Amino acid sequence: MLLKLIFAHLIGMGFVEPMNDTNDDRDLYYLYVVDHDTDKLFVFEHCYEEEILEYIDSGDFEYNEAIRYVDGKFVYPEDLTKNK
Repeated sequence: MLLKLIFAHLIGMGFVEPMNDTNDDRDLYYLYVVDHDTDKLFVFEHCYEEEILEYIDSGDFEYNEAIRYVDGKFVYPEDLTKNK
C-alpha cells in the first residue's frame, strides 16, 4: 500500500508521468531519475507501474514486463513455476 502511495506522490511531483499510451492493456509511464552525484537526469520510457514500484522498493530500475504486484507483494514469473 505504501508503494502505491509513493507512486501517486511521484506522479504529483512530476517524477513519474503517464505516457497516455498502453501496451497489452497496461498503462505506460515515463520515470525521471536524477543522479545527484553528477546532476544528470535519466528518463526511462515505456515503464509499467510494477517496474516503477520495484524501483521505489529497491532503488534500482530494471525493465521487467513480466513482474506483477499482487496484494502488496511482487510476483515474478520464475516464482510461479517453482514447485511448492
